[in-house]
Amino acid sequence: MRGGKLASRVVPWLETRRAWIHTSEGSREAKDGVLRNAAGDLAVPLAAIFD
Repeated sequence: MRGGKLASRVVPWLETRRAWIHTSEGSREAKDGVLRNAAGDLAVPLAAIFD
């Protein structure tokens, strides 16, 4: 996929400011707006990523 085509697909997704957590059990949306690691000792608010 060329850069322009990729950007046309990624930019609208980024504008939603949504994220998903993927584990061996499956995927779920980070509804509380925070991405966490499996150990629970790292948490990154989506606002910190997008701002």
